[in-house]
Amino acid sequence: NEAGICTVCDVPSCPFGYSLVSCTSHANAYCTDTNECDVNTTCANGTCQNLVGTWECTSCDPGFSLSSDGKYCSQCDVQDQCRSSSSECIETEDGVKLACDICVDGNLLLEGICYACPPNCAECNSTTSCTLCESGYHMNGIVCQLCDKDPNCNIERIRSKCVKVGSSYYRACVDCHPGYETADS
Repeated sequence: NEAGICTVCDVPSCPFGYSLVSCTSHANAYCTDTNECDVNTTCANGTCQNLVGTWECTSCDPGFSLSSDGKYCSQCDVQDQCRSSSSECIETEDGVKLACDICVDGNLLLEGICYACPPNCAECNSTTSCTLCESGYHMNGIVCQLCDKDPNCNIERIRSKCVKVGSSYYRACVDCHPGYETADS
């Protein structure tokens, strides 16, 4: 170039992850790597590492999990049957969730995941075996079975516990029909 004469500079098209550096009097324009980690929304809630032409999240804050492509951290959901959660995220059948410390009643905690107990169980030691029944039910092997209604009891005044009479279980009666009385009165 001769001094004082304007010439056209060669301006390339930069790919994603690169930015254009304008031409100067000594050189044509060129593309340079953009540090995506300088943008505070890149890897929000995690640690960002700049790579040539791209970035990756190398770790996520507690309560967040890394996306499958490694580009962002998303907040982990709470398990539906969890009463108290930790900040650790774990893989469940329903996706990545917060690990549970305490499940709501009627659920079993195994390795941070709440599993439903069988129907009518208040407590269980597996997803198929009850150890304690809900009110109005009694143990029949490893399942909970509804207690029978005492035909001589007023329905409106039934307590929820069961009483064994012979080989049958009945819901305990508070008030009997005329001519009957409760055995525990």
